[in-house]
Amino acid sequence: MPERHAAAERRAWWRLSAEYEAQLPRFGRTDALLALAVAALFTLLVVLSGLWYNSRAEFPSIEARTRLGLAQLTVLLVVLGVLAALRKQDARTFGFSRTHLGRSLLVGAVLAALFLGAARAIAVADGTAPELTGGILPNLVTYYLAIGFTEELVWRGWVTPRLEGAFRRRWVGVVVAGALFGLMHLPFTYLMDPLPLGKFLATYWWRAAIPFGWHFVFWYLYGRFSSLAAPTLFHLALNLAGDMM
Repeated sequence: MPERHAAAERRAWWRLSAEYEAQLPRFGRTDALLALAVAALFTLLVVLSGLWYNSRAEFPSIEARTRLGLAQLTVLLVVLGVLAALRKQDARTFGFSRTHLGRSLLVGAVLAALFLGAARAIAVADGTAPELTGGILPNLVTYYLAIGFTEELVWRGWVTPRLEGAFRRRWVGVVVAGALFGLMHLPFTYLMDPLPLGKFLATYWWRAAIPFGWHFVFWYLYGRFSSLAAPTLFHLALNLAGDMM
């Protein structure tokens, strides 16, 4: 049977991994409710981050933001570990499978390099590329890696497959998870720029729409290899590109 799955995946490289597909029927209503609770917890942590940013006289340094991001990641890892133990689900059900880890790392690294290379080349050609001097680039990579891994762990590793499995209709769960992922970006933006609600939505609707669109790319990269490696590296590249252009 494993050989049959492997052969099928070699013939159809675009299909999600057999390991990922096999996990979905195990998730039911309780898993979906817990997934929504995890999504709410993540959003709460984002709101608390925004309040912390606003409480400071100056915008926090990259080092301070990294420490905060790592603290949030630690909290979420503990919560997910406890929930997984209670539900008798091992780490492979939220992204820590080694079956296709090598390929996931390779694809993620190649996509990240291509995307960052293209972004930097465009910025250099336009004369808008910022200078990345001293230790700023390693600090940015560390910060965005922490952010990207945390979001992939929660949204692609935990929330999406559990909603997908519970709904029994793939695209319902994937779309609902994507919508929640997009909306999660709005509270922080609002705290940074608290406009009247109507004006805020008219101005910043794209802060939810763009992540919603990227969610499907991240979801595919996750499901294709049942691993967090590829989506995390590509997520890192997307975030880092803004500072390289």
